[in-house]
Amino acid sequence: MKEVIPLFSIVIPVYNVEKYLSQCLQSVLGQSFQNYEIIFVNDGSEDHSLEIGEKFARRNDKITIINQENKGLSCARNTGVSYAKGNFIIFLDSDDYWNDSDFLEELSKVIKKNPEVDIINFGWSKYFQVKGEFVADSRHFSLTAAKNENRKEVAKWLVENDLFVACAWNKCIRKAFITNHKLQFRHGVRSEDMEWCGNILYLMPHMTCYNSKAYIYRQQRIDSITATVDKAHVQDIISMIKDAQDLSQNLSTENRNIYLSFYAVQYLTLIYNIRSKKLRTDRQLYKETYDLRNILKYDLNKKVKVVRKVNAILGFRLTSILLYYYVK
Repeated sequence: MKEVIPLFSIVIPVYNVEKYLSQCLQSVLGQSFQNYEIIFVNDGSEDHSLEIGEKFARRNDKITIINQENKGLSCARNTGVSYAKGNFIIFLDSDDYWNDSDFLEELSKVIKKNPEVDIINFGWSKYFQVKGEFVADSRHFSLTAAKNENRKEVAKWLVENDLFVACAWNKCIRKAFITNHKLQFRHGVRSEDMEWCGNILYLMPHMTCYNSKAYIYRQQRIDSITATVDKAHVQDIISMIKDAQDLSQNLSTENRNIYLSFYAVQYLTLIYNIRSKKLRTDRQLYKETYDLRNILKYDLNKKVKVVRKVNAILGFRLTSILLYYYVK
């Protein structure tokens, strides 16, 4: 009997998330659309996460459990992709979940309507645990107002309107696109999603949108190791922006503008981070961030346009202070 290839491979990297894992898995197993598999990558968990995964796997053959020693999120995702059999990959962080049982069904319709698509960008909602409050992201993930749907114009539209964001979990990605271009998450860095998404944009894939807020992004996890930004994190962002500037020399003027406009948005995050209480006295980080300020000229994105104009009037120091307190 011929093996049925799943449409979706849901890659779930797992590390010490016993409090949240059942909800995550149930949100996938409860989907109305059934042509999928779950790749459960246990990244050396020291709590009961593996036991929970094995319990679910005994009841459902859609789950494949992969065990590896603790190597971090990047390696866990890369491992998941290497085992995935589906035509499309979706990353789901194991402390997050989907709150719509028709999420995969609707994504399958988007694929059917756009058979050449490589990337589907979708929205999310934040769940603030302390207050028990859900807040849907305000962005409208749609291409209806785009001038046309060729790859370059779509990429430009997404960057302009802040719809191509630096996270892996709000994208449904054709596996062949990942493997053909050898796309991997870099091990040992804190902002792996930023670089990975930048590498996608560099290739100008066929992209579209699905305006769903079903992905629930959990906030205020007391036990989260990624909740705070440290010096190494900021240095990673600086390094990635510098690397992007070097890579952009291989692009046409128009493609370079799109690609570096994405990184200009990440630069705003960098400005914000160097003004945090933990880092505001670090003169070296301030200087390195200041030296990158020319990336603001790549201002397709509306937020970058505003910051560039404010910087031209008030200078970098005041602009960075204003940005920090405005975002905060």
